[in-house]
Amino acid sequence: MTPRTLAEEAADPSTTPTRMREIIQTDRSLYATVACNPNVDEPLRQWLWTNGGAEVQQAMVRQYEEAVRSQEEARAAANKAKEPARAQADAGAAAGADQDRLDAQGLAEAKREAAERERAATERRRAERMRRDAELRAEAEAAARAYVDEDSETDAEAARAEAEARANAEAAARQSRQTRHGWTAEGFGSPAAGHSGDDDSVRAAAGSLGAERLTAEEAARAEEQRRLAEELASFQAEARAGLMTGGIGTAAAAIDPSPAANLEPDEDDFDEDEETIIVSRVRRPKTVLTAGSGQSFELTEDIVILGRNPRGAITRGAQVVRIVDSEKTMSKTHARLTWHDDAWHITDLESTNGVFVGSRHEAIEIPPDQEVPLSGPFALGLHQMELSVAQ
Repeated sequence: MTPRTLAEEAADPSTTPTRMREIIQTDRSLYATVACNPNVDEPLRQWLWTNGGAEVQQAMVRQYEEAVRSQEEARAAANKAKEPARAQADAGAAAGADQDRLDAQGLAEAKREAAERERAATERRRAERMRRDAELRAEAEAAARAYVDEDSETDAEAARAEAEARANAEAAARQSRQTRHGWTAEGFGSPAAGHSGDDDSVRAAAGSLGAERLTAEEAARAEEQRRLAEELASFQAEARAGLMTGGIGTAAAAIDPSPAANLEPDEDDFDEDEETIIVSRVRRPKTVLTAGSGQSFELTEDIVILGRNPRGAITRGAQVVRIVDSEKTMSKTHARLTWHDDAWHITDLESTNGVFVGSRHEAIEIPPDQEVPLSGPFALGLHQMELSVAQ
C-alpha cells in the first residue's frame, strides 16, 4: 500500500483531529486544507480562522458558500420531486372542496324541497279543515232553518188552534146569553127554536165545535175563557132582570143607599212643612288604632282585620289595616276587631305569635278563634297597640 501524502491526509475526512494538528505543525501550507476538512473539530477550526491568515479565511468562506449552495440545490430538488405529489394533493383538496360545496348545495336544496313539501301539506290540511268547517256550518244552518221552519209551523198551528178555540168560546158565550135571556133571531122575548136555555147543553155544544183540534192545554184554556164569559153574562143578566122588574133585587142590595161619606180632608191633615227630617244614628263612636311604631289608623267599619298583609275571604266586607312590621313577628292575617254591644272585641285568627290583651307586664294571651272584649292595650307579636274611642 502506497503511503499517503500529508496533503491527502489533511483532505481526508477520516483523518482524526489529533492527526490534523500534527499535519499543520509539520506543513503550514496545509492550514486551508485542514480548515476545510469536514472532520475538523470546532476549536481547531476557530484557531485556523484566527491564525491561518487571509488564505485560510477565504478557503473557509468558499467552503461555507458551497455548502449553502449545495443545501439550496438539494432543497430545490426535493421540492421539485414533491411538486407532483403537492399538485395531486392540491387537486384532491380542490376536488374535495368542490364535492363539499356540491354536498352543501344538495343538502340546502333537499331542505328547501322538504320545506316546500311541508308547506304544501300544511296548506292542504288547512284547506281540508276549512272545507270541513264550511260543511259543518252549512249543515248546522240547514238544521237551524229546518228547526225554525218546524217551530214556525208548530207555532202557526198552535196560533190557529188557539184562535179557533177563542172563537168557539165567544160563540158559545153568545149562544149562552141568547138562550138564557130569550135573545133570538126572531126577536126579544121568546126563546129560539131548538134551544132549551140549559147551560150544560150550551157548553157541550160550544165545546164540541173545536174539540177535535184542541190539545189538552188549549182545551183547558178555552174552558176557562168560557167559564169567565158565562159568569160575566150571568151577572149582566141578573142586573138587567132586576131593573126590568122595577126592583132593586140582589144586585141593588149590594149598594149602600146611605149618603156618601165625606171624603174632604180636615184642615188638621195638612202640614205647612211636609219634609221629613232624617235622623242620623251613629253605630259606633270614632275610634283610632295607634301602633307602637307610631302608625295610626281610623276605624271606619264594624269589622277590622289586622296584620302585615291581610288577605283571603275573611277580609270581604271588612276594613283591612296593614301594619308595617320589619321584624315580621306579626302574621299576615293576625287578628280581627269587631264592634257590637257598644264595645270593641278582638279575636286571634290563629296567628303564629298570638294576641295578648292588657298592659305589657300584665298581658294575657287569648285563645285562638275566641272573641274577647277589648278594654285596654293589646299586642300583636312584638307590636303594642291601643284603641282610642271618642266619648
